[in-house]
Amino acid sequence: MVKVRHIFFYKKTLAGDDFMHLLLPSLLYAVVQFIWGLADNIIAGNMLGTSALTSITLCKPYLSFIAFINMLIVPGTAVLSSLSVGKEERHKANQFFGQGIIMAAVLGVVFFTGSLIFKQSLFKVFNVPADILNNTEQYFNYLLIYPLFMFYPVLFTAVINDGGKKWCTISGIVMFVSKIALSLVLCYYIGIKGLSMSTMLSIALACVVLLFQFAEKNNPLKFIFHFSWKDAAKVLKEGFQDALLFYLFIAIFLFFFNWFLLKYFDAGAVVIFTIIVNIQALMIAVYDGLIQTIQPIITIYRGEDNLLGINKTMQVSVVVSTLITLSLIIAIVLFSNYIPLAFGVSDLALCSEAARAVRIYVPCTLFFVWGMTLSGYLDKTEHFIFALIIMVAMLFLFNIPLSFFFGAHKMLNGIWTAMSVSISVGMLLGLYILYLYANKRREVFPWLLDKNKLCNQASFDVTGTKENVKVLMDKVEDELIRRGVEQKKILKVLLMLEETYMLNFDKTKKDKKYYVECTLLFKEKLLMYVRSNGVYSDATDTNAMPDSLRQYLSSMIVSSNKGSRFSLSVGDNRTIYEF
Repeated sequence: MVKVRHIFFYKKTLAGDDFMHLLLPSLLYAVVQFIWGLADNIIAGNMLGTSALTSITLCKPYLSFIAFINMLIVPGTAVLSSLSVGKEERHKANQFFGQGIIMAAVLGVVFFTGSLIFKQSLFKVFNVPADILNNTEQYFNYLLIYPLFMFYPVLFTAVINDGGKKWCTISGIVMFVSKIALSLVLCYYIGIKGLSMSTMLSIALACVVLLFQFAEKNNPLKFIFHFSWKDAAKVLKEGFQDALLFYLFIAIFLFFFNWFLLKYFDAGAVVIFTIIVNIQALMIAVYDGLIQTIQPIITIYRGEDNLLGINKTMQVSVVVSTLITLSLIIAIVLFSNYIPLAFGVSDLALCSEAARAVRIYVPCTLFFVWGMTLSGYLDKTEHFIFALIIMVAMLFLFNIPLSFFFGAHKMLNGIWTAMSVSISVGMLLGLYILYLYANKRREVFPWLLDKNKLCNQASFDVTGTKENVKVLMDKVEDELIRRGVEQKKILKVLLMLEETYMLNFDKTKKDKKYYVECTLLFKEKLLMYVRSNGVYSDATDTNAMPDSLRQYLSSMIVSSNKGSRFSLSVGDNRTIYEF
């Protein structure tokens, strides 16, 4: 029987601790991406007027399409690399990283060239006044360079997946500070094109910062010049689904409403939509931070076939996503009257309409983040059809027909209501379909984890203290006895666990709080995974210079067990044993 734990139990696990440590740089990176657009909108609205604000909104489908092209590479590279780490194939993981960088660079050049050729006709589809079109073209001139930096998300994802939280955090901060400072200065001196120029300069600085990861001691990430059509096809196959669901769908959504609002309403409606889009972009940033955190952890667990680790990680994600989103919703509602002013909207009637639209739309964003995160998880665990159902239901199934109905009756507030209701109802519909499927297949809802496999796994977490080695060993021993494992094997398992635990404990600073996770997989062989997020400690390395006789003896004992091996996973020590 699968043991169900209280959801807040998982915050005291290694998976929970890893989640929170990865979340900061991941969320920072995603929020910086959001701030790029937000800063441009706010600075343009206040310094250049609502005409410039509308121009930037018209460029958003293009940016979303670049993200779609980029995400053909990033998720596939990250997933396949993490799976390789989970399967203990580090060289293969580095090959996927090298190939991802090469693919992003080549596609970036191709997309840059295409954009340069067709830039004159990209915005002709929108029937807008000449001043808005002129601003749009000026802003777009420096956005043309953006595809050349398509390798940056690949680099960032690879660095954070291998435990480079420090450099990813610094990179995000550098990007954030430089973007704001350069936007203000350049916009003041050269107008709207200075905003897009500042984006290119800030991302260039952020790239330089990430390169310092490769000078770190014990850094397992290496650039290997590798390209294989077979591997490239695997990357694109993995990436296409993610890019389709979360970037092309969003690009279509933005394009549709830009066209729709200009057809049925006026430019004022587009200004309100710009504010709605930025709130949606903020929630997408929350999703991006969450999925960037979730992906390496659950993919490595998948490589191990460790379903308990996946379950723990996703339980943590539910709590974190809910707390973050609810906090943002409350803040947005409280300051809804001031949000239009921040975008430079000075007309009192338009400002009032925009504030009302914000209050109508923002409650659905909790369902939006839940739906996006669940869809991202399902996509990365090979349940694409359910991810597709949820995203289509949220964005299009109810939204399009309701929008045409309200548009025909010139009811602008009805459009925002339709968006809010459609997202909420669409997510709940997808969840209900998932519930029916999980019940039929005897799988854990909503993560679709096989209950039979879960029954053959056990996982235990403790804080890394000297006293807890006995606590952890007692838990493991009780589990092995309950499953009828022979006494001789139990003693060997406990010996390996104790020596691995104590070796890491001796090397870790006593004032550093860290966690130890021991997972048992009962297959043809008994597999034991011992993880810790303390100081780097390879218990199987007999060539390492020991700090004490105890460390030397521990390494000798551990390495004597046939099949014992070590590898890092998201920066954690991971020692694997077969019995």
